[in-house]
Amino acid sequence: QRKNYEEEIEQLTEKERCLLSERIEKTFKELKDLLSKNKACDESNEHIFKTTKKRIDKQKCPKEEKLANIEKVQLAFENVQKRLQVLQDEEFLFLLVDGTEIDRTQIALTFGSVISSANLLLLLYDYLRENELCEIHLLNIAYFVLFLARNNTETNFFEKNNTIPFNLIIEELEKQPLSSHNDISKVLEQLHALISQSRNSVSFQRKVAISLEDASKKVSSFLRQVISISKKSKTLIEECAKNLFQLNSRLYSDLIPYDLVRVNNKEKNMPRVDFIIRVYNNFSMHFVVKSILEQEELINRACLIRFYIDLSKKCLKMNDLVASYTIYNALVHSSIGRLHSSFDTAFQEKGYKEKYQKIEEFFTVAGNFPNVRKLIREKRSSSSFVIPPIAIFLKDILFAEEVSPIVGYATKRSYNYNKIKDVYELIQDFLSFQLKVKEHSKRIFKQKFKNNHIARYLLQDPSLFSQIEDELYELSQKIEP
Repeated sequence: QRKNYEEEIEQLTEKERCLLSERIEKTFKELKDLLSKNKACDESNEHIFKTTKKRIDKQKCPKEEKLANIEKVQLAFENVQKRLQVLQDEEFLFLLVDGTEIDRTQIALTFGSVISSANLLLLLYDYLRENELCEIHLLNIAYFVLFLARNNTETNFFEKNNTIPFNLIIEELEKQPLSSHNDISKVLEQLHALISQSRNSVSFQRKVAISLEDASKKVSSFLRQVISISKKSKTLIEECAKNLFQLNSRLYSDLIPYDLVRVNNKEKNMPRVDFIIRVYNNFSMHFVVKSILEQEELINRACLIRFYIDLSKKCLKMNDLVASYTIYNALVHSSIGRLHSSFDTAFQEKGYKEKYQKIEEFFTVAGNFPNVRKLIREKRSSSSFVIPPIAIFLKDILFAEEVSPIVGYATKRSYNYNKIKDVYELIQDFLSFQLKVKEHSKRIFKQKFKNNHIARYLLQDPSLFSQIEDELYELSQKIEP
């Protein structure tokens, strides 16, 4: 049967072959179980049992012989599976050895979603041990191993069982006849330097030489200034917007591609991204929401709502979508959105209701943030810059990784290179503004980071900020029942 359909099997895609393999294995197992029991099966398998029994009766040979035939076919198909696995592994190695630099960068970035680290290192080690590579292929493998090491200097990749095989790969690289060539020897030197580095977990909290209490006092003082000025203060709005831009540009520019691959960070749970999200959550809850609810006077709450509407609009104008989106989220939070009297009072001043509606329309979720995505595309095509919201990116990459995950079928490995490409392009697009954002921040903002009181407040250890959501909602109900 396998020989008759061999050409058709080879024309199938890798995924189709693996699915076919799973189904045939499952069917063989069911057949063996049913035949060996020699009794009626349960209702769910009754149809399979009757069909199989009819076929066996027609052939008029002992059941043992039929079981032996089934096992032979099963063994034959397992051999086909092994051949397919070899072909897939060869294709994978071909991309590392003879593919483009982008191929190697993509696989080094997302290898965890393609193949386990143990299998990857084993494949590379066996290949280097069994083959003498030309200079180009050897250099390509060396660069790939270097990419892999660089991406993992801040992870637990080199712990547990990976350190020994990784060192063996470097030894095999050095044993290659052409390893003494200048470019290759330089790469090997860099590899040794990376391996010998201390890989203690990195603290993603920036050093801030100020206590949370002192930072809170400075922020409270700033907000009192806002309330004390009855009319719109462009100076205070611009000062706050600049402080937020400086903070967000620093957090955004510090990200590296590897931080954004979920599958690579399973054990550490994407620590850089988690820290950034906690900073934004603290800005939303402990800065915006809390400052409004702490005002007992209706007029003061209305004043702060107008201030945050203006601030969100100003941040949007400065291309800081992160700050603008975070402020908007705070204003629609359940503890704030229910303050109808406060919003009605705030909207009594001309133009503020229209401003709020425009911000609301811009950040509409309907259609998967169409206006935000459109602006990002326009900024990219015009070679401008923007700080994109990380929340939208995480939604995209979750969709890309979970809808058709790259996993092995049964005990086999399967490689989905289209998925690697999709994840890589998402990350590249998200980080594409980093350089221009960093340059703009340095050129425009002369203020030193240590003098940014808002940043120093929000960059405190997130664990110092208590979970106050329930407390704030109770306060909201108290001031406006």
